[in-house]
Amino acid sequence: LTDLSREGLNRKYPFADDAVKARLQYELDVVEKTGFTNYFLVVHDIAEFCKRAKIMLGVRGSAAASIILYALDVTFIDPLATRLVFERFLHVDRKEPPDVDMDIPDDRRDEVIRYVAEKYGYDRVAQIITFGTMGAKAALRDTGRALGMPYGDADRVARLVPNTPHMTLVKALEESPDLASLYETEPEVSRLIDTARRLEGVARHASTHAAGVVISREPLAEHVPLQRPTRGDESSIPTTQYAMAQVAEIGLLKMDFLGLANLTILGRAIEIIERTKGVHIDLHALPDGDAKTFEMLSRGDTFGVFQLESPGMRRSIQELRPDSTAELMALVALYRPGPMQHIGAYCRAKHDRSLVQYPHADLAEILDETYGVIVYQDQVLLTLQKFAGYALKDADGIRKAMSK
Repeated sequence: LTDLSREGLNRKYPFADDAVKARLQYELDVVEKTGFTNYFLVVHDIAEFCKRAKIMLGVRGSAAASIILYALDVTFIDPLATRLVFERFLHVDRKEPPDVDMDIPDDRRDEVIRYVAEKYGYDRVAQIITFGTMGAKAALRDTGRALGMPYGDADRVARLVPNTPHMTLVKALEESPDLASLYETEPEVSRLIDTARRLEGVARHASTHAAGVVISREPLAEHVPLQRPTRGDESSIPTTQYAMAQVAEIGLLKMDFLGLANLTILGRAIEIIERTKGVHIDLHALPDGDAKTFEMLSRGDTFGVFQLESPGMRRSIQELRPDSTAELMALVALYRPGPMQHIGAYCRAKHDRSLVQYPHADLAEILDETYGVIVYQDQVLLTLQKFAGYALKDADGIRKAMSK
């Protein structure tokens, strides 16, 4: 791993100074101390296969903070130029494997899984099971069916359950006066709800996780029960009978291979352009700041653009009117529960720098890139380091608690 990383570093940073070399050595030391050297080599091997097979590959999340993965051509964002904090990805006190989440064209995901199985052994690779559980509405409808109620009666009750995330029947009775009234006045509805409450959260069916794949050094059957997929031939990749959390708890290496239709579309577009125009497009060499691209995005023409398609995101991008990839990254990071309330402040400060405000003047260096708004988890780590004197690995514990 050291030799591969140093060779890649010379390619990515031909004039690397001592600070860059020290960062690489620090990361290599952490990887060795945590015992994840083989994991990095497996990730590199999969990335190399994708390159050979001309399968588009994207890597999401905190893995972009590793200069090792950047040197190995697993990631394509310079972690030094973007001030990404390695400790968010891996540090010496972390016991579980770091996450390298790979995005793959959805029509070629099976090729990658098949390669991994052939390389590391069909008895050592499996997809991960996921269990669909009964929510409030499903529990009502299934219970109504079991009790012999007409579907329309059970459905009428289910429709009174509010459409909000993590809704339970107890909360529904508190928040829906109509549902509470039926519960009090109609014995049949009362029986339906009381029975359904006992079924909430119970596993209803099993399916294959959209991304999760587990790889083991020894035959998987020695560590986890397996099953064949409900559909498929005898030689198809098996599925664990433990879900993602339990697979991680017993120490097995899990990886995410997520099939994305957007990458399939991008790959087809590149093929068509090369075939019809004779022009080869390297997505990693596209220039930032193309005026026509940002004009299109600012109009809200984002159909087919990964993570920018929803109506709410379209409204936000029209308000922002971005003119750099950095602003797009900030918007995607802000567009989630919690920081979403700061989108307006970010957009206003972008267009009128006099509105930029810092929680403290000493944070200007950390928050300049996001117009005074705390956007990234890396900024939280750097703030804890600057104000509280935390080591970055200790700051990551607070960052993880905040993110939950």
